[in-house]
Amino acid sequence: MASIKQRIEHLFPSEKGKGPSPIAMVATFFAERRGQWLTQVDIIKLVNKKFGDSTIRKAFRGLSLPMDALDGRPFIEVESVKEDRPGGPILRGRISDAAIEKLFKTVTPVENEPPSCFIRKKRLELPPLKINDRYLPPKDIVDIRKLKSGEDYTRSLLHKLATDKLGADKEAIEKLILKMAKNQGIEFDTATFQFTKGGKEVFPEGNLARTFYKWRNGPYTKPSCVLKGHHYGPIPLRQRAFTDLAMQKLAADENRLAFSASAYIVDSRQDSERIRAIEGRVKKGDEESFKELIRVLSSEDSRYARQEAARSLGHLHDPRVIEPLVEAMLGDEYVAVRSIAAEGLTSFGYRPEFTQALNDSDPHIRRGIVEILGKIGDLRAVDSLMQALHDPDIGVQCSAANSLGKIGDSRAVDFIISKLESEDESVRHAVAEALGNIGDRRAIEALRKMRDDPSTWVRDTVIIALKKLER
Repeated sequence: MASIKQRIEHLFPSEKGKGPSPIAMVATFFAERRGQWLTQVDIIKLVNKKFGDSTIRKAFRGLSLPMDALDGRPFIEVESVKEDRPGGPILRGRISDAAIEKLFKTVTPVENEPPSCFIRKKRLELPPLKINDRYLPPKDIVDIRKLKSGEDYTRSLLHKLATDKLGADKEAIEKLILKMAKNQGIEFDTATFQFTKGGKEVFPEGNLARTFYKWRNGPYTKPSCVLKGHHYGPIPLRQRAFTDLAMQKLAADENRLAFSASAYIVDSRQDSERIRAIEGRVKKGDEESFKELIRVLSSEDSRYARQEAARSLGHLHDPRVIEPLVEAMLGDEYVAVRSIAAEGLTSFGYRPEFTQALNDSDPHIRRGIVEILGKIGDLRAVDSLMQALHDPDIGVQCSAANSLGKIGDSRAVDFIISKLESEDESVRHAVAEALGNIGDRRAIEALRKMRDDPSTWVRDTVIIALKKLER
């Protein structure tokens, strides 16, 4: 399984023996926040002083240039978000469609079972991988792995899977599990797959758990007919075939997705200082300054002043700010103002206007709203969050699942289970985690079917969820 970082470093290799280059690090931030806009200031904050600001700005510009690896298209799309700022415009960028295609391309399933392919002088068979009622052609799996991760990485991964000593002998792994369990005072029943200690069932952890799940799923290779795929030349002395587990590891990627970024929030120093001064007077009891903050939020032309006013009103925890914050959350034209106004309402608990905000045109806002509803934890939000599971934005779907898991209402279980069939592994991971957090045993059967998910990330999450539910 290849991480986003590995695939990025294949596109932007660093000097041998050194860590990732600045441009690779910046590219990784964009890839992990696909669909989100990030300004140069956002990237500088994320890097956290590992490289100088000028180096990051140079990398930002470099990613906006055409690349041969992307057929002459850039890694990021760039646009100006503020034309009238002293010192020049502020640029923001997001990962391009060409880069997404390069990094996240998947194998197209086919209905009819395709032939195996053979490597290592025909001594190793790569069979098609069956997913539900379709198949992933093995040649396509290898070709796309080379496209995304490079020839060297693919060759190394194939060698590792083919020569994996622990995965080559299931009987040897079984003996190892028995020995590891005994060292921990645990008994293991190989027929029922149960671990017991003092007569009570326990669940394996750490190295024991990893070894057990590998043994249960099976080794990476198995014996194969020496004549299979042979047409001419010397007959190979021995031949092995990859198991489904090995083919899953060859096909799978780790595609983490970061949900939160302040890409839309850009401070104007003069506005910020002015609003902070007004807030300071409000905290000393100045009623006129309180009215001034509300006036700035509702009618001032400067969107940055409105942004800071929304932030200051949220700090006050005064019920009188609810109405102006609601109006800003639902009606301000600037996305940062809407976002900060929504956050400012969090301390006042659930409000029906949050449901209206879930219809916002910007996915950043919708994502923030579902996270707020999860933080508040009010059961009245469950229906809205269940609807958010079908939002067109993947990040919103994942955040909705996380929030439903935090609230823990069993009414959501059937809705969440339906998302286990999502094509996106981030969604499958989020809903599996949510089902484990809710703790409703109705989810056990559906989760058991996910133990063979192509994504290692999802399978690990399913295992943890099942441990919680099967206690």
